[in-house]
Amino acid sequence: MNNARTMIDSQAVRQELDAFIADWHDDASWMSGWRHHYFCDDDGSYLIYDPTQPHAHTCPECGRVYTDDKKNFAWVTIMRNKTLQMLKLAVIMNRQQAEARYASFIRQVILFYADHYREFPIHIKAKRLPDMHDYDRVQADLAAHKVAFDPHTTDWTFGDYAINFQGPGKIMAQGLSEAIALIRISLCYQMVLPLFSDEEQARIKHELFGPACQFLEKQQFIEHNITLWREVCIQILKLMTGTYASQDLDRPLGIHEHLTHGLLPSGFWYEGSIHYHHYVLEALGYLGFFLHRYGQSDQQLETACAEMAQFSVKIAFDNGTFPNPNDGWPNVNLKTYLNVFELLAVSYPDNAAIQQAYAEVLSQQAARVALPIEDERFWGDTSATGLLLGQVPVAKPQLRPVQSANYPDAHLLMLKNATFNVFLKYGVYSRSHAHYDPFNTELTVNGQCLAKDLSNVGYGSELVRRWYNTPLGHNTVIIDESDNEIMYHSQIESLGADDYRVISDDQYPGVTIAKAVKLTAQTVQITSSAEASVRHTIDVVQHFDVPIMVTAGAATLTPLSEVPFYQQQLDPTVVHEAYRVTDWQQLTLHDPRSGATISFTSALPAAFYLLETVGNPNTDNRFTVLARFNGLSAALTMNVTVSGVMANGRLND
Repeated sequence: MNNARTMIDSQAVRQELDAFIADWHDDASWMSGWRHHYFCDDDGSYLIYDPTQPHAHTCPECGRVYTDDKKNFAWVTIMRNKTLQMLKLAVIMNRQQAEARYASFIRQVILFYADHYREFPIHIKAKRLPDMHDYDRVQADLAAHKVAFDPHTTDWTFGDYAINFQGPGKIMAQGLSEAIALIRISLCYQMVLPLFSDEEQARIKHELFGPACQFLEKQQFIEHNITLWREVCIQILKLMTGTYASQDLDRPLGIHEHLTHGLLPSGFWYEGSIHYHHYVLEALGYLGFFLHRYGQSDQQLETACAEMAQFSVKIAFDNGTFPNPNDGWPNVNLKTYLNVFELLAVSYPDNAAIQQAYAEVLSQQAARVALPIEDERFWGDTSATGLLLGQVPVAKPQLRPVQSANYPDAHLLMLKNATFNVFLKYGVYSRSHAHYDPFNTELTVNGQCLAKDLSNVGYGSELVRRWYNTPLGHNTVIIDESDNEIMYHSQIESLGADDYRVISDDQYPGVTIAKAVKLTAQTVQITSSAEASVRHTIDVVQHFDVPIMVTAGAATLTPLSEVPFYQQQLDPTVVHEAYRVTDWQQLTLHDPRSGATISFTSALPAAFYLLETVGNPNTDNRFTVLARFNGLSAALTMNVTVSGVMANGRLND
């Protein structure tokens, strides 16, 4: 254990663990639910989990109390995830203290799930299934080559099969969560095997790991992050039960096929999400660890892990924060996924690319940003997983050069210099987790976030469909207040160093939309434009993650009691203040944090609106500029300029 990086308060952990152990109980008849339902339906806040209130769940923002089954079942899932979290801490404490109560709790939990696994109901997100008939039917049709599914164009349903590729669970509410729970149980069990007698080990093997492996294998019929987690779990369970064979990685829909078809040449996971990229990387890291533990290896797996880890470092802004194309969580940074990099570093101690990526994560000065839903514990630069695994090697960090890069396979552009970082998303590779965000841009100035993407909240929240995953929630161009074609195409051309233009003809029928981004030492220029054959209402939207800011150049702001457009979206839950800009020649804004001056110009007539809108998390606000054009074309240029040098948070001219 690297004590220099470990700031765990063992006394506090013991107190929490002892209290949890004293009251812990589970019941195989309890059905788990979807944790994304544990968000407020009204404002998207994560509900307050109270271990003593399985049937009452309070929103911390608006105070609404939920008692419905969706929330109750999600409570069960949270309780079981906390059980696995405490199981991990018990293994750590048992290693340090060797006290009987920790060994007893470890045995109690693992043997409970082994002895009762067959009793848990088969269910998916609160829906009980009588059997696995339709999953058996899919497997038979796959074997007969009667059916095949394309994960890139899927709409999450498949013909007349009454299935979903999230799959059912038993302990958890879906196959994905089931696989993750089983992996975490396996990891803890692997670390404490001597605590179990030969007879108990046989019970665990035949009553839990074997049946769980068979249960999950019925659910594999597509390549996706969900099925990758299940496939990783299947191979880990085979290692644990002595039935693993290296050729299993080559089987249809197996690990190698997932990597071959799912990993882009740039090293980015095909679903185009920073969070799901690391989600997949975590799964692969677990497999790498168990293979290493059992004296096995796989070069394709190791190469993929190294490429994915390196891509993570390259795509981050220089302040360590990630951009957020597609579904994910807001504000995440490299240290958010510290446990993933620890897992990789232990699994591949001799891989220089992985070790350097891990060292880069440790070198970040920014504090770790937690995920709204996470089951890991962190102390400084160490996670509970890192403590569980033991000594994590640390390579000497190498400073990353400031470097722009275009990733055409991933449809991502990152422009960087010493002052600005500009991120542009210009395409979608798959419908899975995609957002209605064509040509969305994100921007940092002097290390400060000026414009970020909203990303997402829990998928079960109504606010996702009304605000977070809509064109209006992004920095984009909207035609006639309608959704764009989510699988649009585009072409990008380089006009010079750090000067790009991207164009698309199929975001909306009959409309050509373009965005140009030019970066210099002191200025970023972003031009959004649209050309159409018939008249349209054309909106150019730009959000800022700063308070409302207006300086000289804007003549008059007229307060609005309500926003006169997007009536289904821009209600008081989304818009807190609204203004119409009148008599403007040039709209000029100023951000005192970064020292940036932002000016908007257009040669075409437009109506300008300034809105204070809800951010993510919903306790944050965003400043939104919306320019409305009516006609055959629109063009709006945003110039972001910094003059002087930043020192002590102030701009020196």
